[in-house]
Amino acid sequence: MPVTSTRNSIARGALILGSLALVALVAELGLRVTWTEPWWEKLQADPTEPELDRFPVGRFQLPLRKPPEAEPKPDGTYRILVLGDSFTYAQGVDEELGFVRRLETMLNARRPLPGIERYEVYNGGIPGSLTPAWHALLAHLGGHYQPDQVLAVFFLRDGVAGVKTADQIDGIRQQMRRIAQTSAAYRRSYLVRFALDRIERQRLSSRYLERIRMAYVGPDADRGEWWRARTELLWMRRESERLGARFALAVFPMLYELGDDYPLAEVCDAIEGFAHEHEIPVFSLLPSFRGRDAPDLWVSAYDQHPNSEGHRIAAEALYPFVVSQLAE
Repeated sequence: MPVTSTRNSIARGALILGSLALVALVAELGLRVTWTEPWWEKLQADPTEPELDRFPVGRFQLPLRKPPEAEPKPDGTYRILVLGDSFTYAQGVDEELGFVRRLETMLNARRPLPGIERYEVYNGGIPGSLTPAWHALLAHLGGHYQPDQVLAVFFLRDGVAGVKTADQIDGIRQQMRRIAQTSAAYRRSYLVRFALDRIERQRLSSRYLERIRMAYVGPDADRGEWWRARTELLWMRRESERLGARFALAVFPMLYELGDDYPLAEVCDAIEGFAHEHEIPVFSLLPSFRGRDAPDLWVSAYDQHPNSEGHRIAAEALYPFVVSQLAE
């Protein structure tokens, strides 16, 4: 190779390396200026303790939106009791913006059943709960509410043992703090910190999603909570029928990567398959959320409960299904 060509190659290489170094330097300086509290320190746990009002339900003290009170049902009134967790409760948004209250508003505005002048939709969402708490609410207060329809809204985490938000957040914080303490590059370079944060965040997300998936489609040892949830849901159907109410199930997906390759589609299919097997009317909200940018539907970047827009989508999607289950 001629000397001139070699020198040109070296010069181009040096220029490229210099440009990369300049970009890295600018990125480092920019990150130092804009860096705030580490993302894992901003994560929020479910506030299921003292800040939520709790009410006696049998031997439990359950956090509910309102005191579990209901007047005797007047003629011309149709009642729906919605069971679920913090998604049903509408944690992180005003009650008026949650899908339960939106459903009530839509039903009263459209009055889909002849002879029914008023629809009352009770929010039985219990933050941080699994299906045994829903059982307790229906067992102790079902007759009190006098429902015509019971709708269980099943979030994907509701069939997974030991996956509580607070526990997950503690684990993430401990892991990230270990990295911050043991890596000199992490402490000294904000660019390295940024890159490692993204890698670690993706790894933790993948591990979390896999744990949820295996709780439904993995070996029997991993599916204990899902089997318990199935038993509870079947009991809820029987109890609803005893009360003279129709029972139905809705599946609320995790609002994460909502594209065509949704990572927990198999879980949604497993829950729907259970419902079909036992002839329980079921509706999955996943198709209604597909194609949306998941963070746009969160309460905040660090709290993945649905925001007002997420609840609006859920309510509008659920409305035709709820109407199809109205008892004539």
